[in-house]
Amino acid sequence: MNTNIFLNSYKKKEDELTYAFFSMLEILDSREFFELISKSKLKNNPLKYMKLLPVGNNSNPDGELIFINENDVEFKLYFENKTKIRKLDKEQLLNHLTLCKQNDKLLVITPRKHDKIIIDEIKNKNIIFFTWQEIATELKNKYGDNIIVKQFIEYGNISGQFEELSEINRYDIINEIEKFKVKFDEKMGNILHTLKDKFETEKYKFSQENICIDDSDKYGRWGIEIYGKRKRKTYGQCIFIGYYYNTENHGINFKKDEIPEIVIFFDIYWDKDEINEEMMDKIIKDEYLCNGIKKLSKYDFENNLHNKNKDLRWHLFYKRKSIDEFDVLNTFVLNEFIEEAFEQIRMVGLNEHKYFSELL
Repeated sequence: MNTNIFLNSYKKKEDELTYAFFSMLEILDSREFFELISKSKLKNNPLKYMKLLPVGNNSNPDGELIFINENDVEFKLYFENKTKIRKLDKEQLLNHLTLCKQNDKLLVITPRKHDKIIIDEIKNKNIIFFTWQEIATELKNKYGDNIIVKQFIEYGNISGQFEELSEINRYDIINEIEKFKVKFDEKMGNILHTLKDKFETEKYKFSQENICIDDSDKYGRWGIEIYGKRKRKTYGQCIFIGYYYNTENHGINFKKDEIPEIVIFFDIYWDKDEINEEMMDKIIKDEYLCNGIKKLSKYDFENNLHNKNKDLRWHLFYKRKSIDEFDVLNTFVLNEFIEEAFEQIRMVGLNEHKYFSELL
Protein backbone atom coordinates (compact mmCIF):
# COMPACT_ATOMS: atom_id res chain seq x y z
CA MET A 1 0.00 0.00 0.00
CA ASN A 2 1.53 3.33 -1.08
CA THR A 3 -0.25 6.20 0.64
CA ASN A 4 0.09 9.90 1.13
CA ILE A 5 -1.04 10.71 4.67
CA PHE A 6 -2.06 14.22 3.62
CA LEU A 7 -4.31 13.14 0.72
CA ASN A 8 -7.32 11.71 2.50
CA SER A 9 -10.49 11.43 0.45
CA TYR A 10 -12.54 9.49 2.99
CA LYS A 11 -15.82 11.02 4.08
CA LYS A 12 -16.74 8.82 7.05
CA LYS A 13 -14.83 9.40 10.29
CA GLU A 14 -14.31 5.66 10.69
CA ASP A 15 -12.74 5.34 7.22
CA GLU A 16 -10.72 8.51 7.73
CA LEU A 17 -9.24 7.18 10.98
CA THR A 18 -8.42 3.79 9.42
CA TYR A 19 -6.66 5.51 6.52
CA ALA A 20 -4.64 7.72 8.89
CA PHE A 21 -3.70 4.75 11.10
CA PHE A 22 -2.52 2.61 8.18
CA SER A 23 -0.59 5.51 6.69
CA MET A 24 1.18 6.06 10.01
CA LEU A 25 1.95 2.32 10.34
CA GLU A 26 3.42 2.19 6.86
CA ILE A 27 5.74 5.14 7.48
CA LEU A 28 6.68 4.12 11.04
CA ASP A 29 7.45 0.54 9.94
CA SER A 30 8.34 -0.60 13.47
CA ARG A 31 8.66 -4.31 14.25
CA GLU A 32 8.23 -3.54 17.96
CA PHE A 33 4.92 -1.78 17.38
CA PHE A 34 3.75 -4.47 14.93
CA GLU A 35 4.47 -7.06 17.62
CA LEU A 36 2.37 -5.07 20.06
CA ILE A 37 -0.74 -4.84 17.87
CA SER A 38 -0.45 -8.42 16.61
CA LYS A 39 0.54 -10.02 19.94
CA SER A 40 3.11 -12.06 17.99
CA LYS A 41 6.85 -12.43 17.76
CA LEU A 42 7.89 -11.27 14.30
CA LYS A 43 10.96 -11.46 12.11
CA ASN A 44 12.88 -8.37 11.02
CA ASN A 45 11.00 -6.24 8.46
CA PRO A 46 7.86 -8.31 9.11
CA LEU A 47 5.26 -6.28 7.21
CA LYS A 48 4.66 -7.87 3.84
CA TYR A 49 1.48 -6.10 2.78
CA MET A 50 -1.37 -3.92 4.03
CA LYS A 51 -4.57 -2.75 2.47
CA LEU A 52 -7.89 -1.11 3.23
CA LEU A 53 -10.87 -3.36 2.54
CA PRO A 54 -14.02 -2.34 0.65
CA VAL A 55 -16.54 -0.46 2.76
CA GLY A 56 -20.28 -1.08 2.92
CA ASN A 57 -20.17 -4.79 3.71
CA ASN A 58 -20.82 -5.79 7.31
CA SER A 59 -18.72 -8.95 6.86
CA ASN A 60 -15.67 -6.95 5.75
CA PRO A 61 -13.16 -5.73 8.34
CA ASP A 62 -11.82 -2.23 7.73
CA GLY A 63 -8.43 -3.48 6.64
CA GLU A 64 -5.83 -6.22 6.77
CA LEU A 65 -2.08 -6.47 7.34
CA ILE A 66 0.07 -9.44 6.36
CA PHE A 67 3.00 -10.20 8.67
CA ILE A 68 5.73 -12.84 8.82
CA ASN A 69 6.38 -14.25 12.27
CA GLU A 70 9.70 -15.36 13.74
CA ASN A 71 9.17 -18.85 12.31
CA ASP A 72 8.79 -17.44 8.79
CA VAL A 73 5.06 -18.19 8.80
CA GLU A 74 2.84 -15.66 7.07
CA PHE A 75 -0.42 -14.62 8.73
CA LYS A 76 -3.10 -11.96 8.36
CA LEU A 77 -4.06 -9.39 10.95
CA TYR A 78 -7.57 -8.18 10.14
CA PHE A 79 -8.48 -4.75 11.49
CA GLU A 80 -11.82 -3.48 12.78
CA ASN A 81 -12.00 0.18 13.79
CA LYS A 82 -14.78 1.96 15.68
CA THR A 83 -15.06 5.68 16.34
CA LYS A 84 -16.89 7.31 19.22
CA ILE A 85 -20.17 7.43 17.26
CA ARG A 86 -20.02 3.86 15.93
CA LYS A 87 -21.10 1.00 18.17
CA LEU A 88 -19.10 -2.23 18.39
CA ASP A 89 -21.24 -5.09 17.07
CA LYS A 90 -20.78 -8.64 18.35
CA GLU A 91 -22.27 -10.27 15.25
CA GLN A 92 -19.99 -8.25 13.00
CA LEU A 93 -16.94 -9.46 14.91
CA LEU A 94 -18.12 -13.07 14.68
CA ASN A 95 -18.44 -12.61 10.90
CA HIS A 96 -14.89 -11.27 10.76
CA LEU A 97 -13.58 -14.25 12.71
CA THR A 98 -14.85 -16.63 10.03
CA LEU A 99 -12.21 -15.10 7.75
CA CYS A 100 -9.40 -16.07 10.12
CA LYS A 101 -7.42 -19.16 9.23
CA GLN A 102 -5.18 -21.01 11.69
CA ASN A 103 -2.66 -18.23 12.41
CA ASP A 104 -4.76 -15.19 11.51
CA LYS A 105 -5.94 -12.66 14.08
CA LEU A 106 -8.46 -9.83 14.41
CA LEU A 107 -7.35 -6.47 15.81
CA VAL A 108 -10.18 -4.34 17.24
CA ILE A 109 -9.61 -0.73 18.31
CA THR A 110 -12.36 1.48 19.75
CA PRO A 111 -12.47 4.62 21.96
CA ARG A 112 -14.39 2.78 24.72
CA LYS A 113 -12.89 0.58 27.45
CA HIS A 114 -16.37 -0.81 28.01
CA ASP A 115 -16.25 -2.56 24.60
CA LYS A 116 -13.89 -5.09 26.21
CA ILE A 117 -17.04 -6.71 27.63
CA ILE A 118 -18.14 -7.69 24.11
CA ILE A 119 -14.68 -9.09 23.35
CA ASP A 120 -14.75 -11.15 26.55
CA GLU A 121 -18.19 -12.52 25.67
CA ILE A 122 -16.87 -13.92 22.39
CA LYS A 123 -14.03 -15.78 24.16
CA ASN A 124 -11.78 -16.11 21.14
CA LYS A 125 -8.01 -15.92 21.61
CA ASN A 126 -7.60 -14.60 18.06
CA ILE A 127 -9.14 -11.23 18.96
CA ILE A 128 -6.79 -8.46 20.09
CA PHE A 129 -8.38 -5.41 21.71
CA PHE A 130 -7.04 -1.90 22.35
CA THR A 131 -8.59 1.49 22.96
CA TRP A 132 -7.42 4.38 20.81
CA GLN A 133 -6.13 6.05 23.95
CA GLU A 134 -3.92 3.02 24.67
CA ILE A 135 -2.59 3.10 21.11
CA ALA A 136 -1.89 6.84 21.31
CA THR A 137 -0.14 6.47 24.67
CA GLU A 138 2.10 3.67 23.38
CA LEU A 139 3.00 5.67 20.29
CA LYS A 140 3.79 8.78 22.32
CA ASN A 141 5.95 6.89 24.83
CA LYS A 142 7.94 4.92 22.25
CA TYR A 143 7.97 7.13 19.15
CA GLY A 144 7.15 10.59 20.45
CA ASP A 145 9.94 12.25 18.46
CA ASN A 146 8.73 10.86 15.12
CA ILE A 147 7.06 13.69 13.17
CA ILE A 148 4.46 11.39 11.57
CA VAL A 149 3.56 9.88 14.93
CA LYS A 150 3.23 13.40 16.35
CA GLN A 151 0.89 14.37 13.51
CA PHE A 152 -1.18 11.20 13.94
CA ILE A 153 -1.60 11.80 17.69
CA GLU A 154 -2.43 15.46 17.04
CA TYR A 155 -5.04 14.40 14.47
CA GLY A 156 -6.59 11.95 16.95
CA ASN A 157 -6.72 14.49 19.75
CA ILE A 158 -8.10 17.32 17.62
CA SER A 159 -10.76 15.06 16.09
CA GLY A 160 -11.60 13.66 19.54
CA GLN A 161 -11.18 10.08 18.35
CA PHE A 162 -8.59 9.15 20.99
CA GLU A 163 -10.49 10.46 23.99
CA GLU A 164 -13.27 8.47 25.57
CA LEU A 165 -15.56 11.48 25.37
CA SER A 166 -18.65 9.56 24.27
CA GLU A 167 -18.89 7.34 27.32
CA ILE A 168 -19.32 7.87 31.05
CA ASN A 169 -18.48 4.81 33.11
CA ARG A 170 -19.38 3.95 36.71
CA TYR A 171 -16.12 5.45 37.97
CA ASP A 172 -17.06 8.81 36.43
CA ILE A 173 -20.59 8.57 37.83
CA ILE A 174 -19.30 7.91 41.34
CA ASN A 175 -16.93 10.84 41.02
CA GLU A 176 -19.76 13.09 39.87
CA ILE A 177 -21.91 12.04 42.80
CA GLU A 178 -19.03 12.83 45.16
CA LYS A 179 -18.53 16.16 43.39
CA PHE A 180 -15.10 15.23 42.02
CA LYS A 181 -15.73 15.85 38.35
CA VAL A 182 -13.48 13.91 35.95
CA LYS A 183 -14.35 15.61 32.66
CA PHE A 184 -17.94 14.70 33.50
CA ASP A 185 -19.56 17.78 31.95
CA GLU A 186 -17.37 17.49 28.87
CA LYS A 187 -18.31 13.85 28.37
CA MET A 188 -21.99 14.47 29.05
CA GLY A 189 -21.97 17.35 26.57
CA ASN A 190 -20.44 15.11 23.93
CA ILE A 191 -23.06 12.43 24.55
CA LEU A 192 -25.95 14.89 24.29
CA HIS A 193 -24.63 16.64 21.18
CA THR A 194 -24.10 13.25 19.52
CA LEU A 195 -27.64 12.28 20.53
CA LYS A 196 -28.99 15.36 18.78
CA ASP A 197 -26.88 14.82 15.66
CA LYS A 198 -27.71 11.11 15.42
CA PHE A 199 -31.30 11.17 16.73
CA GLU A 200 -33.24 8.74 14.53
CA THR A 201 -36.40 10.79 14.07
CA GLU A 202 -37.94 8.23 11.72
CA LYS A 203 -38.34 5.83 14.64
CA TYR A 204 -40.68 8.29 16.33
CA LYS A 205 -42.10 10.01 13.23
CA PHE A 206 -40.71 13.38 14.28
CA SER A 207 -39.19 15.77 11.79
CA GLN A 208 -35.52 16.64 12.29
CA GLU A 209 -36.57 20.29 12.10
CA ASN A 210 -38.55 19.84 15.32
CA ILE A 211 -35.44 19.26 17.38
CA CYS A 212 -33.31 21.90 19.05
CA ILE A 213 -30.63 21.48 21.69
CA ASP A 214 -31.15 23.15 25.04
CA ASP A 215 -28.51 25.22 26.78
CA SER A 216 -26.49 23.39 29.42
CA ASP A 217 -27.28 25.87 32.21
CA LYS A 218 -30.95 26.34 31.47
CA TYR A 219 -33.56 25.17 33.99
CA GLY A 220 -31.19 22.66 35.58
CA ARG A 221 -31.35 20.31 32.62
CA TRP A 222 -29.33 19.63 29.49
CA GLY A 223 -30.45 17.84 26.36
CA ILE A 224 -32.77 18.10 23.36
CA GLU A 225 -36.30 19.42 23.05
CA ILE A 226 -38.82 18.30 20.46
CA TYR A 227 -41.40 20.85 19.32
CA GLY A 228 -44.17 20.39 16.76
CA LYS A 229 -44.30 22.48 13.58
CA ARG A 230 -47.98 23.33 13.84
CA LYS A 231 -48.62 26.79 15.22
CA ARG A 232 -51.61 25.65 17.24
CA LYS A 233 -51.27 22.43 19.18
CA THR A 234 -53.98 21.26 21.54
CA TYR A 235 -51.69 21.12 24.54
CA GLY A 236 -48.72 23.19 23.39
CA GLN A 237 -46.79 19.97 23.79
CA CYS A 238 -43.00 19.77 24.10
CA ILE A 239 -40.80 16.75 24.85
CA PHE A 240 -37.46 17.09 26.63
CA ILE A 241 -34.87 14.28 26.63
CA GLY A 242 -31.62 14.53 28.53
CA TYR A 243 -29.75 15.08 31.79
CA TYR A 244 -31.60 16.51 34.83
CA TYR A 245 -29.03 17.81 37.32
CA ASN A 246 -30.66 20.58 39.36
CA THR A 247 -34.13 20.40 40.96
CA GLU A 248 -34.46 24.06 41.92
CA ASN A 249 -36.42 25.18 38.85
CA HIS A 250 -38.43 22.02 38.24
CA GLY A 251 -39.38 21.30 41.84
CA ILE A 252 -39.25 17.57 41.16
CA ASN A 253 -37.00 15.92 43.69
CA PHE A 254 -34.52 13.35 42.46
CA LYS A 255 -35.61 9.75 42.98
CA LYS A 256 -32.43 9.31 45.02
CA ASP A 257 -30.99 12.08 47.16
CA GLU A 258 -28.39 14.20 45.35
CA ILE A 259 -28.15 11.85 42.36
CA PRO A 260 -28.95 13.46 38.95
CA GLU A 261 -31.06 11.62 36.40
CA ILE A 262 -31.63 10.84 32.76
CA VAL A 263 -35.19 12.00 32.03
CA ILE A 264 -37.88 12.30 29.39
CA PHE A 265 -40.33 15.08 30.26
CA PHE A 266 -43.61 15.08 28.30
CA ASP A 267 -44.65 18.69 28.84
CA ILE A 268 -47.59 20.98 28.09
CA TYR A 269 -47.41 24.75 27.54
CA TRP A 270 -50.02 27.47 27.16
CA ASP A 271 -50.17 31.25 27.22
CA LYS A 272 -46.83 32.47 28.57
CA ASP A 273 -46.28 29.08 30.21
CA GLU A 274 -49.31 29.61 32.45
CA ILE A 275 -51.54 26.59 32.84
CA ASN A 276 -54.95 27.69 34.02
CA GLU A 277 -57.70 25.63 35.62
CA GLU A 278 -59.75 25.59 32.42
CA MET A 279 -56.96 23.95 30.50
CA MET A 280 -56.27 21.47 33.31
CA ASP A 281 -59.95 20.54 33.26
CA LYS A 282 -59.60 19.91 29.53
CA ILE A 283 -56.85 17.39 30.21
CA ILE A 284 -58.68 15.66 33.05
CA LYS A 285 -61.73 15.25 30.78
CA ASP A 286 -59.62 13.68 28.06
CA GLU A 287 -60.13 10.05 29.12
CA TYR A 288 -58.02 8.68 26.28
CA LEU A 289 -55.02 10.74 27.36
CA CYS A 290 -55.47 10.25 31.11
CA ASN A 291 -56.08 6.49 30.89
CA GLY A 292 -53.00 6.09 28.71
CA ILE A 293 -50.86 8.08 31.14
CA LYS A 294 -52.15 6.06 34.11
CA LYS A 295 -51.37 2.78 32.33
CA LEU A 296 -47.78 3.96 31.88
CA SER A 297 -47.28 3.90 35.65
CA LYS A 298 -46.63 0.14 35.43
CA TYR A 299 -43.52 1.03 33.37
CA ASP A 300 -42.25 3.47 36.05
CA PHE A 301 -43.65 6.57 34.35
CA GLU A 302 -44.77 9.32 36.73
CA ASN A 303 -47.49 11.90 36.11
CA ASN A 304 -48.90 15.17 37.37
CA LEU A 305 -52.57 14.56 36.62
CA HIS A 306 -53.58 15.33 40.20
CA ASN A 307 -51.47 18.46 40.50
CA LYS A 308 -48.83 16.84 42.67
CA ASN A 309 -46.58 19.71 41.65
CA LYS A 310 -49.07 22.55 41.48
CA ASP A 311 -46.55 25.22 40.55
CA LEU A 312 -45.04 23.09 37.77
CA ARG A 313 -48.02 21.55 36.10
CA TRP A 314 -46.46 21.70 32.65
CA HIS A 315 -44.68 18.40 33.41
CA LEU A 316 -47.69 16.25 32.52
CA PHE A 317 -45.89 12.89 32.66
CA TYR A 318 -42.29 11.76 32.64
CA LYS A 319 -39.87 8.87 32.93
CA ARG A 320 -36.47 9.03 34.61
CA LYS A 321 -33.58 6.93 35.81
CA SER A 322 -30.82 7.83 38.30
CA ILE A 323 -27.41 7.98 36.67
CA ASP A 324 -25.93 5.57 39.23
CA GLU A 325 -28.20 2.85 37.81
CA PHE A 326 -26.21 2.89 34.55
CA ASP A 327 -23.05 0.79 34.42
CA VAL A 328 -22.15 2.79 31.32
CA LEU A 329 -23.79 5.91 29.95
CA ASN A 330 -23.24 6.72 26.28
CA THR A 331 -25.29 7.68 23.24
CA PHE A 332 -26.24 4.08 22.49
CA VAL A 333 -27.46 3.45 26.06
CA LEU A 334 -29.37 6.74 26.06
CA ASN A 335 -31.02 5.79 22.75
CA GLU A 336 -32.05 2.45 24.24
CA PHE A 337 -33.67 4.27 27.18
CA ILE A 338 -35.59 6.50 24.75
CA GLU A 339 -36.65 3.60 22.51
CA GLU A 340 -37.89 1.64 25.52
CA ALA A 341 -39.99 4.58 26.73
CA PHE A 342 -41.61 5.16 23.33
CA GLU A 343 -42.26 1.43 22.91
CA GLN A 344 -44.09 1.43 26.26
CA ILE A 345 -46.13 4.43 25.10
CA ARG A 346 -47.01 2.47 21.96
CA MET A 347 -47.99 -0.61 24.00
CA VAL A 348 -50.60 1.35 25.96
CA GLY A 349 -51.91 2.90 22.72
CA LEU A 350 -51.03 6.47 23.64
CA ASN A 351 -48.89 7.04 20.54
CA GLU A 352 -52.06 7.54 18.47
CA HIS A 353 -53.26 10.36 20.69
CA LYS A 354 -53.03 13.89 19.28
CA TYR A 355 -50.43 14.77 21.93
CA PHE A 356 -48.06 12.80 19.70
CA SER A 357 -49.79 12.99 16.31
CA GLU A 358 -49.67 16.80 16.40
CA LEU A 359 -45.88 16.61 16.65
CA LEU A 360 -45.52 14.90 13.26
